[in-house]
Amino acid sequence: MEAFKEHFLKNAASEQAQKNFSKVIEWYGSKEAAIEASKNPINADRIPDCQKRLDTVTQALIEHKDCDVHSTEIQELMKKYDLIYRELFRMEDVTKLILETAKFYQTNAEIQKVTDSVWGKGATIYLGKVIEAFYQGNKS
Repeated sequence: MEAFKEHFLKNAASEQAQKNFSKVIEWYGSKEAAIEASKNPINADRIPDCQKRLDTVTQALIEHKDCDVHSTEIQELMKKYDLIYRELFRMEDVTKLILETAKFYQTNAEIQKVTDSVWGKGATIYLGKVIEAFYQGNKS
């Protein structure tokens, strides 16, 4: 137990761990909100349902990839996407977290390779654009 404690403290104090903690606090809006979310995580039994709903919405977005990212159909799907992410992460506003995801979708070749292997060629960049349009817009 003492070795684990030393290992944890050493790693928690690392520069990367501190950056990660700072990012989580930024996403949640405050240290208190991040701590509260960690105390009340989503029930593990709900995660598969959330993943299934997220996959369904993502599939629908991909099926509409010929639509303008600001179209009513896309915006309605993104409202569902937003709701699922807020439930998963126990956040009132997932904008900062999801915009970072959109950035990775559009710029990270490895993420594009993996995600496109699931959803089809070009899907990752398209999803990034849809997410960016929704979260930089009004969301209402």
